[in-house]
Amino acid sequence: MLWEDRPSEQALVSLRQELSRLRSNLGSHKPADWQAGPQIVLPPYIEVDVVHLLAAIAEADAVKVAERYTGSFMEGEDFRGKRLNQWLTKTRRDIARASLAVCEACLAQNEQLSAQEEEKVAAFVVRINPEALAASVVLIKAYAAQGKTAHAIEFYRELTERFLKTERRVPTLLEQTIAQVFERSRQNAPKRLNEVDDLNWIDEINQQHYEAASPTPRPLSPPRDRPSLAVLPFRDVSHSANPFHGLEDGITEEITTALASLRTIFVTSGRSAQVYKYELKDVRQISVELGVAYLVEGSIEVAANDLRVYVRLIDGVSGLSVWGDVLHDKVRRFPEIRNRIVAGLIARLQPTIMQHEAIKALRQPPEALDAWTHYHRAQGHILFTRNAERLDSAVAELKQAIRLESRYAAARSLLASVYTMRSLWGIHPRAGLERKEAVRLSRSALRLEPDNSAVLINCADTTLYSAGDLNGSLRLLGRAVAIDPSDAHGLALFANVNRCASGDIDKSLEFLKSAMRLSPRDPRSHRWFHYAAWAYWKQRNLHEMEKAARQAISLYSDAPAQWIALTCSLGLQRRTREAAKAAGILKGMIPGFSAEAFFELSRHFYKERFVEEEEGYRELCLVLQDALTPKS
Repeated sequence: MLWEDRPSEQALVSLRQELSRLRSNLGSHKPADWQAGPQIVLPPYIEVDVVHLLAAIAEADAVKVAERYTGSFMEGEDFRGKRLNQWLTKTRRDIARASLAVCEACLAQNEQLSAQEEEKVAAFVVRINPEALAASVVLIKAYAAQGKTAHAIEFYRELTERFLKTERRVPTLLEQTIAQVFERSRQNAPKRLNEVDDLNWIDEINQQHYEAASPTPRPLSPPRDRPSLAVLPFRDVSHSANPFHGLEDGITEEITTALASLRTIFVTSGRSAQVYKYELKDVRQISVELGVAYLVEGSIEVAANDLRVYVRLIDGVSGLSVWGDVLHDKVRRFPEIRNRIVAGLIARLQPTIMQHEAIKALRQPPEALDAWTHYHRAQGHILFTRNAERLDSAVAELKQAIRLESRYAAARSLLASVYTMRSLWGIHPRAGLERKEAVRLSRSALRLEPDNSAVLINCADTTLYSAGDLNGSLRLLGRAVAIDPSDAHGLALFANVNRCASGDIDKSLEFLKSAMRLSPRDPRSHRWFHYAAWAYWKQRNLHEMEKAARQAISLYSDAPAQWIALTCSLGLQRRTREAAKAAGILKGMIPGFSAEAFFELSRHFYKERFVEEEEGYRELCLVLQDALTPKS
């Protein structure tokens, strides 16, 4: 059938050539391994996916069928021969029908399956037959049973659109099912804040010390208007000590940055993806938690001066590899390897994009690659914590990076930001001197790279908290967001400073929402919720203010500013007992804290703008004073 247009002898020669090529590609060169009498067979140590699928069909194992059916038989292959194409069409149809029959029978007979197994089987049926109403209902229920309410609702919306187009109505069974999902979600929801009678909830959220937690994962749907992906942390698989330890984090960040520079691709922030360096999860689950269609994963191997990089692009739904490559070169030629990885990924995701658009977004690392790895090690130290020891380690790494590369703007701006953190949190005896050094480093970094968004963001933090220049910080963040609107932390900082500068509060909240979607599992989220709390205060939305402050504390309870926000939100709602307990925890963290000190700090922060804010802050001080006053 393959060569039906050729004479028999010529067709046999072609068959032998193809078999020889196949044996070579599979590393099995013994022709005897491929023979069983007059028949041609594959050696037993070579597995074939469709053989496993047919075995699952014969066993009527619906779960295995759903797992092993990865696409139509020989999908994408077309042949010249008419007979072969006819056979291929019939075989595809027969395999699909048999697979569908097994899975539909399993659902109809209500076989004992877990919610995850039901999801797999029902999702397969709907994939093969989108009009399968019964399987669609089972899939919605399976999502709901696993707490994937967002998934259930999104799928229901897709079904609704389809039925309205074809039948002009939504089936009653579908409406009843989604109503049940909503009811279950309502029953399982936590009590409304104003229904809480005791004070135990304050102790419950006051537990996340030392390290900032990532927000609890929840199902997210990928954007529909463009390809979406997350770059998972690359791993170092070097067999011996790697002198360039930290190179793997640098590759991860640079690939993320380059892809995010293309507005036609949605890329999850690297900070959220970094969480999965410490969490072992199925890639399909990760894609749901980050709300992306694709994942990039890889590893590096360094031996002497040789660098080998393994990279894969993975389909988030199936967990199967879409593309993979192994790149090998000298360590000093790292930028070339990085560029080839980015180009390869873009070619699979968005072939119409000119690849050089992303390549030009990649900044050349400093000439001393050691400086670059020191910089990325420092970022690892400050991701989750404000622990003094970890911050000291970050300072040491950044100083070493600057010694090796004195004009390294990114390292200078990050060191300024770390100094600012230490002085702001009062955990360093030389806080005043470090604030001055932070301002100096920040200014030098801006002179070196005034259009680097990462530098602008770090310097904006320093400008705001070390230099006390609110307007200057707003200008820097405005430029950073214009240059790179995909930097989640830049968006969140801009939202906060915009709020402080009496900007549009709706705009600030929208920017915070965008940051949380770009980076749904970011360890810096506690700061973003804190910013949201004060934005809601500006709107007098006290319920949402409290909710955001509680969320901030539940992620990181060791930040006094977040307890100030919570105390104020409770006091403004006249919930005096709860406000007093929150204030007690705040006082334990800062024994010298007082409402008057808070008022003066606010006056100093806002400077000439304080005239606009004074009335609001006097109200906050009254609330704080009441909460801090011991009750008889």
